[in-house]
Amino acid sequence: MLKLSALLATAALSLPIAALSVPQAIQQDSPPQERATVDEPMEMDAYFRMQFFATIEGLYNSSVPNDVVDRFLVPDPKKPELSLFVTGCPICIPVKAAMRVYRARAPILEFKSPGGTFGKGFPAADREAVLSGDYTRQHAILQKLVSEWTEARLKSMRLTPEELERWHRDAFERRKKGMGLLPGARQTGTYGPAKACAACDGANSLWDQPENR
Repeated sequence: MLKLSALLATAALSLPIAALSVPQAIQQDSPPQERATVDEPMEMDAYFRMQFFATIEGLYNSSVPNDVVDRFLVPDPKKPELSLFVTGCPICIPVKAAMRVYRARAPILEFKSPGGTFGKGFPAADREAVLSGDYTRQHAILQKLVSEWTEARLKSMRLTPEELERWHRDAFERRKKGMGLLPGARQTGTYGPAKACAACDGANSLWDQPENR
């Protein structure tokens, strides 16, 4: 019996690492190569945490596929300098950071499904729009998702009207800074033809609705 146990142990050790790894269906492929320009580190204050967790929770709940996240991070692989995020924007930074974390996520082995997300599936039309390579369509889908995710997060926080107004002022000031940086980003070719910051407008959409103005 001891000899048999020793043989089994030896056989296990001799197996290739790939044979002992996670099943192929749930292994992660490599994330895209982003442009060299990086944002300056910023304080992880209350707003950063809210926007980060709104985004990563939204990514999981919306079952956003890896190839869609890749195009959000790098809209056109042939133009790695181009981005859907404004460098230095205090709203873009936590949204983009959450996408990178989600993109590098480990599979959840306890799930019956190999997808590793909580939603029912990402809309095919939205996926097609993002993968089309059309910057304007990518921009629109990113703005829509950030809007949905931010609004869901804020509602889950059960804020009083006074607290919600404080978040509004904070988000408004951050959008103002992001929009101030946008012309420079467009001049350097790191931002596309859109007239506004997708993440900024998405994060402020709750207050942009006529009934909330």
